[in-house]
Amino acid sequence: MASSARRRHHGLPPGAIPPEPLRWVGLTWLDRGPAYWWHRFTLSLFLLVTTALTAAMGAAVVTAAVPDGAAVLTVVLVVYALLGIGVACFTLRDIRTLDRRGVVLGGGLGTAALGKRLRAMRTAVAAAAVVLGSVLLILAVPVACAALFTHLIRSFGRYTIGERHERERLGLDV
Repeated sequence: MASSARRRHHGLPPGAIPPEPLRWVGLTWLDRGPAYWWHRFTLSLFLLVTTALTAAMGAAVVTAAVPDGAAVLTVVLVVYALLGIGVACFTLRDIRTLDRRGVVLGGGLGTAALGKRLRAMRTAVAAAAVVLGSVLLILAVPVACAALFTHLIRSFGRYTIGERHERERLGLDV
C-alpha cells in the first residue's frame, strides 16, 4: 500500500515541487475529499463561534456605555467602528497577498516591511499595554471580532487561504 504522501503526489506532473501543507487543512487540499471538507466545516464553525463570542463581548461593552450618556456611547461606537474597519481592511489585504503570492511562513502579516516595523515597535507596544491594560482589553474586542469575521466570510470561499496560489504553482485545476 502506498503512503498517503505518495498517493497525494500521484496526480502531480513528474519533477513537480512537492506541495506545501496549508494552514488549517494540511495537505488535504490536494484531494478535496471528505477530510478536506471536514476541516473546512470545522474551521467555519470555529470562526462562527469565536466571532459570535467576540461580537457579544463588544455588545456588552457598548451596552455598558449606554448609561454613561450619549457622548460616551458615540465615542465607543466610533472607536469600535474605526478599529473594526481598519483591522478588516488589513486582514483582507493579507488574505489577498497569501492567495496571490503564496503562503508566507513565519511572516505573520504578509509583508516583510510591515513585519520589521512591528518588531521595532514591540517594546513601545508592550510598555503601552502595561499602562493602558484595561483600555487595550476593551479595544481588543473589535479588533478580534473584525479579524475573525473577515476570516469567517473568507472560509466560505471556493478555496482556503493560500490554496489558489499552491494550485497554480502545481498546475492543478484553478
